[in-house]
Amino acid sequence: MILLLAHHKSNPNPQAPIPLLRRFLLPPAPQTPIPAPPANCTPPQPPVPSRKSSPSHLRDVPVLERQALFLRKLRICSVLFDFSDTLKLAREKEVKRQTLSEHVDFVQSGSGRLNEQVQEELVRTLDVNNFRSLPPASHENTGVEPTDPEEEDPYLDPAWPHLQLVYELLLRYVVSSDTDTKVAKRYIDHSFVLRLLDLLNSKDL
Repeated sequence: MILLLAHHKSNPNPQAPIPLLRRFLLPPAPQTPIPAPPANCTPPQPPVPSRKSSPSHLRDVPVLERQALFLRKLRICSVLFDFSDTLKLAREKEVKRQTLSEHVDFVQSGSGRLNEQVQEELVRTLDVNNFRSLPPASHENTGVEPTDPEEEDPYLDPAWPHLQLVYELLLRYVVSSDTDTKVAKRYIDHSFVLRLLDLLNSKDL
C-alpha cells in the first residue's frame, strides 16, 4: 500500500493506480479443479525387474571371470529356505536349485581348477546346507522299542530338492582331479568328516 500511495503522489492522474490496486483488492480468479481419475483406473505399477540382472551362466563368461562368478553364485547357495510352506519364496528356491545344479555340472566337467578362496567358500556352503538339525528317529525320547528300519515310514525332507544337489556337489568336488588335495584338507577336516558320518547314520541319506 505504501508503494501505491507513493505512486499516487507522483502521478497526478487518479485513475492510473486503479489497475494495480485491483490486483490487491479483487479476489483471485477461480482455478480449474484437476479431475480425479476414474474409480476403476489402475494406478501405474513399478516396472518388473528384468531377469537379465541375474548372474550369467558359468560357461558363458570368459575363463578369467569364472572364479569370481563361481564365488558369487556360491553365496546364493548359502541361503537357507523354509520348506514348511512350499509356496513361500518359490521362485527364489528354484533359483537356488538351478544354481546348485550348475555348480555340480561345472565341477564335474573339469572346466578349471578352483582357487583356494573359492574352495573355502565351497566347503562353507556345503557345511551350511548339510549340517542342520534333523528330526529324531521315531523311537527316540518316546520309550518305545526301536522297530525294524524297513518297517518305518521313510522320512522325506522337504528340502531334499536342494540337499540332493548339495551332496552331489560334495561328491564331485572330492573326486574331481582338479581338486587340490592339500587345499581341500584344510577345510574338509576331521570335524567335517565326523559330522558327515553322523548324517550317514540319520534318516537324511
